[in-house]
Amino acid sequence: MVDNQFFYVFLYVLGVLFLLEVGVVWWFIRLYKRITHFFRPTTDDLSGLVSELLKKTRKLEGDLSDLQNDHTLTAGISRMSLNKVYVKRFNPFNEVGGDQSFVLAALDSHNTGFILSSLYMREGNRVYVKPIEQGKTTYQLSTEEREALEHCLNQK
Repeated sequence: MVDNQFFYVFLYVLGVLFLLEVGVVWWFIRLYKRITHFFRPTTDDLSGLVSELLKKTRKLEGDLSDLQNDHTLTAGISRMSLNKVYVKRFNPFNEVGGDQSFVLAALDSHNTGFILSSLYMREGNRVYVKPIEQGKTTYQLSTEEREALEHCLNQK
């Protein structure tokens, strides 16, 4: 009786060990498939892989060169664009109500641009434009125009 009981326990332990071994083998097969899929080279030999990497590197170098050229072009355009702008509204005449008159100063990064002045009066509206070159003008500026110009010159 004891021999039969030992035999059945031995078969039970052997079955459990077999199932564990099958589970471990199945887990290793899945892990192996994942690893080989992840590290699978796109070409069969090492020289082909190096050649493919060199092609990709050259393409990336060309793309980087194109981006640098585009950046240089857009930086030049940006320096020439009017990127310092200021508007001041004011009332030049006490008899006309409201701040209907204004001064618009617009400069580029070299402090070159213009000042646009609009004076609203009962008889109509007058508009004046004064050129600005490197932060200076040859025209007489009003107080509001000087304030607008100084504000633009102080912008970064």
